[in-house]
Amino acid sequence: MDKGFLTVVVTGGGVAVPLTGADVRIFFRQYRADGRYDELEAENNVRNGNYSRRLITNNEGKTESVALDTPDIEASFTENSAVTPYSVCDVYVESPGYFGALLFGVQIFPRRDSILPVNLEPFTQSLVDNGTVNSVITGEYTIVYFIPTPEVNGRRINAISAETPANIVNPFVAAEVYVPETITVHLGRPSAAAENVSLPFQDYIKNVASSEIFPTWPENAIRANVYAQISIALNRVFTEWYVSQGYPFQITNSTAYDQAFVKGRNIYGNIERIVDEIFNTYIRRKGFEEPLFATYCDGRNATCSGMTQWGSFDLANQGYSPAAILKYFYGQDIELVSTNNIMGIESTYSGIPLAIGSSGDDVAVIQRQLNRIRQDYPAIPLIAFTNGVFGTDTDAAVRKFQSVFNLTADGVVGKATWYRVSIVYVSVKRLAELTSEGQSSDFKKVDVSVRLGFGDRGDDVETLQYLIEYISIFYKNVRPTGVDGVFGQSTLDSLLSFQRAFSLPETGITTEETWYTIYAVYDSIVKAVLPISGEQYFPGDLEQGDSGESVRLIQRYLNEIARFYGDLPTLSEDGIFGSQTRNAIFEFQRLYLVNETGVIDSDTWYRIVELYNYIQRQKTK
Repeated sequence: MDKGFLTVVVTGGGVAVPLTGADVRIFFRQYRADGRYDELEAENNVRNGNYSRRLITNNEGKTESVALDTPDIEASFTENSAVTPYSVCDVYVESPGYFGALLFGVQIFPRRDSILPVNLEPFTQSLVDNGTVNSVITGEYTIVYFIPTPEVNGRRINAISAETPANIVNPFVAAEVYVPETITVHLGRPSAAAENVSLPFQDYIKNVASSEIFPTWPENAIRANVYAQISIALNRVFTEWYVSQGYPFQITNSTAYDQAFVKGRNIYGNIERIVDEIFNTYIRRKGFEEPLFATYCDGRNATCSGMTQWGSFDLANQGYSPAAILKYFYGQDIELVSTNNIMGIESTYSGIPLAIGSSGDDVAVIQRQLNRIRQDYPAIPLIAFTNGVFGTDTDAAVRKFQSVFNLTADGVVGKATWYRVSIVYVSVKRLAELTSEGQSSDFKKVDVSVRLGFGDRGDDVETLQYLIEYISIFYKNVRPTGVDGVFGQSTLDSLLSFQRAFSLPETGITTEETWYTIYAVYDSIVKAVLPISGEQYFPGDLEQGDSGESVRLIQRYLNEIARFYGDLPTLSEDGIFGSQTRNAIFEFQRLYLVNETGVIDSDTWYRIVELYNYIQRQKTK
């Protein structure tokens, strides 16, 4: 026997909301070489609370790493092995204010780090009332996931095919190849009634690779397969293959049409690292712009004209590079190209690694972004001076960030670290801005009698878009939409996805029932993520010369933030907005917001309240 490792990462809104103090219970299963596990026995173990390990997440939302027995690593090197090459466990996660998550069939490979990302959904009565969530197994309202065997282990029914459906003459084509911020996956064949899930593009590729192949394979084989998986996804995005047919998704998880994706499954540390390094690199034929639809199959249960997964394993063992493996299967006229057209980031990687001694605007960008990220991940050290000089404090912050997000903790900001910092920064910043907007005195709910549909414009549409955008951060089966006040196709698809997710009639119009459900779900999120008391509601702008209990409250909160983060001056809690308080507000805005005004507007007020409440939650866990 060998050993593998499992770390559980718990969030409540993707990377923007790491959940501290989440209760994680791991149920080991006795290894069976034939892979025939008694699922009823596994369910009863959970039902009876017969867990093997119980862990609590830290302030990064992570558990400690747990070692589990696995079969010998050689079992994953044999194509027709009768031995299942991994062990299995089940995991139950719960946190106050959220539905529990129960994951059956988490796979642990020998000598590899298995990472189980668990995104808990805020509790809302709507999903209980419509029967989507129940408490049958755990006694608590829980969402259940089942993780199947990897495709290369023999489940693939058919090889993915690039043939054009008969009813499509020419798909639409995007103006240029780009990496989308999120990708929407249909969990079934294109025409099947099934759930759609939206998630970050990199997370999608990590899931696909972990669902398709074994993480114990040679790195060159893994890289070749990941390049093919990226190319398939970017081909579907570039050609707008499904969108051009009127579908509200970009790709399916049907291996007869696209590639495997398993909602809720675990990924692997080495696969995560590889994807972070190459997520914007794809295959194309020389002289062509579009990413190649790089068909592949296992080579045993299905055959295809493209790459065989076990064939890539054999070639890697013979010393083939990833590019050579791909040319062997797809021809000598292919090339690997990268695009810097990456959606959802503020700036692209220059190609020059940053480390101690580096200086310039790129260093200042990383410093500013890491200081913002540390508000939600306080274990990241403060960079005292965001002056564009890469010193020891920047090195310490980079190393801690890399450790938190499973990157090589070498203190060097290369491509993988640059883009991961940028993606996390945008995520936490966006959630903070949306939260602040919803708490602003300018935010007005739309009356439930208002009917909005395709073609409408105005403030009411903007409010609808804001609410759905906010909800989509926490419920991955609700499609995100932009906030522009125009009810176009994107807003229609997003509204339909919301109605589908919460078992409402899919009208594409804001019926009274739809409005009530939107508000109920939104309110449940706010209670889970930003619970505030009556005195914490925005009292109106405060500036130098003002006085009273609201000023005293903010002074107290700022002092608490200063004690926790160590980056603000200490104030006298006298309720008088003098120069000392104004300077502290300037410094707070410099560190945590964009505009340095010295005035406590709604954005500043709710950011202070949010940080204060976060600190209080850490103290009670």
